Amino acid sequence: MASITPNYTQTLIPIFDGEGYEFWSIKMKTIFISQDLWGAIEEAFQEATPEEQSTWAAGRLKEYKQSMQKDAKALSLIQQGVSNAIFPRIMNAKTAKEAWEILKGQYKGSYKVITIKLQSLWKDFETLLMKEGESIQAFFSRVSNIVNQIRSNGDTIEDKKIVQKILRSLPAKFDHVVAAIEEAKDLTKLTLVELEGSLRAHEERMQKCEKPLEQAFHLLRVEERIADKKRTEVHFEVGVLVLESLTEFQKQYPMFDLEDKVQFKGKDMVMIKDGTVGHEADDQNSERGTW
Repeated sequence: MASITPNYTQTLIPIFDGEGYEFWSIKMKTIFISQDLWGAIEEAFQEATPEEQSTWAAGRLKEYKQSMQKDAKALSLIQQGVSNAIFPRIMNAKTAKEAWEILKGQYKGSYKVITIKLQSLWKDFETLLMKEGESIQAFFSRVSNIVNQIRSNGDTIEDKKIVQKILRSLPAKFDHVVAAIEEAKDLTKLTLVELEGSLRAHEERMQKCEKPLEQAFHLLRVEERIADKKRTEVHFEVGVLVLESLTEFQKQYPMFDLEDKVQFKGKDMVMIKDGTVGHEADDQNSERGTW
C-alpha cells in the first residue's frame, strides 16, 4: 500500500477582514517573494489574444504561459487571503496586481490619507516615553509598533534614530545605564536587539535589588503595627486601672459625683471631665485627675 506523504510546504495564508491592512500586506508580500510571485504584483500581467499568441515562437509562448500561471497563482493567494466580507471588492479583478491595488487603495488610503497618518505616527514617536511601572519588553513593543507602521506607510526611519529616541525616553533610574551605553557603544552601529538585551539585563538586576528592600520595608511596617497595638493595649490597661481606682474612691467618698466625669471613648481611652487620663494624656500637658 502506497503511503501518503503530508505536504509540509503548504503556506498558511493570513486572512484580511478589513483591519490591520499594513501587517497583512507585509505578510502577504513575504509569501509572494518566497514563491517567486512578487513580480506579478509589481507588474500587471498583459493578456494576449489567441491571434497574437499564434504568431509567437515556442519559447515566447512558453514564457507567456508561465507568467499567466504565476499571475493566476498570485491572484488565488490574494483571494484566499481575504474574508468573505472583503472578497466582493476584488472578485472582478482579472490580475493579481489589480486586486492588490484595489485593497491598497481602499484600506491603506490615498496619498493624502497616508500623509496625515504619517504625521500622527511621527508625533506619537517623538512624544514617546516609558511609562511608570512599564517593563523594557513592553516599552520596546510599543516602539516597534509605531516604527513598523511608519515604515509600512512608506516612510523611512533609521535604527540609530530609534536607539537615540529610546535612550532619551527612559526614566531617571536608567540614567547611569544610558551614560554607560553612550560611553561604551557606538550608537550608529548599536542594534535594537543589543540595546533591548542590555536594558533588560539591567532591569533584572534592579528587580533583584529592589525585592529585598521591599521585603525589609514590609517587615518594618509590620513591626510598627505590632508596636502600635502593644501601646494601645498598655493604654487600655492603664485606663482600666485608673477607672478601678476612681470607682474605689467613689465608694470611700460618696460626696463626690463621678458619674458624669468618667467615661470610656473606644477601647483605649479614659476621660475625666476637666482633665485627661489614658491615651490622650500622653499627647497633652494637662493636669491629670483634677476637677
